[in-house]
Amino acid sequence: MGKEVAWDKEGISGFDYYAVPLQRGSNALTVRATDSSGKVVSSKTIRIYAPDQIANIITREQTHVLEADGVSELQIAISLKDKDGGLYPGSATITLDSDIGTVLREDKDPNQAGVQTTIDGGEALISVRAPSAPGKGNLVIKAGNAERIIPLQFTPQLRPMIASGIIEVALRSTTWANPSTTM
Repeated sequence: MGKEVAWDKEGISGFDYYAVPLQRGSNALTVRATDSSGKVVSSKTIRIYAPDQIANIITREQTHVLEADGVSELQIAISLKDKDGGLYPGSATITLDSDIGTVLREDKDPNQAGVQTTIDGGEALISVRAPSAPGKGNLVIKAGNAERIIPLQFTPQLRPMIASGIIEVALRSTTWANPSTTM
């Protein structure tokens, strides 16, 4: 599909194409400039990579265990890969669903379960805020038919322990004096 834009005064026209069918992988697109008789005056070929559908979700986290303080954030780097193992270069909608903590991304569709967000260029950094209460759960990331489950654990907030006590031992002099008494 496309449209033509013409500048009659100069005899120039241009074409804007969209929805050009491409094959998965590397594609060559050639643009040709022709004169009024249809003779090619110049041409230029460019290579375009057309990804296949998202086949895998790769994640990198600094840790799976974080303190449950209601403030700390777990950073997770997400990479979307196509069937060829290449980085998915397009824009993709993913679903982030956590049963513990809070996903800190704008939800593009609050009517659906989880947080719907868009990743451009195949990579994104997301954050999950720790809950105030300790516990274990999962963060589920879905993109197309691909799914990745990340186990999360939020531990109790550890504070310095202060222990103090007084131990009193009272020994009666009669205990020492009477050898038949057992201690």
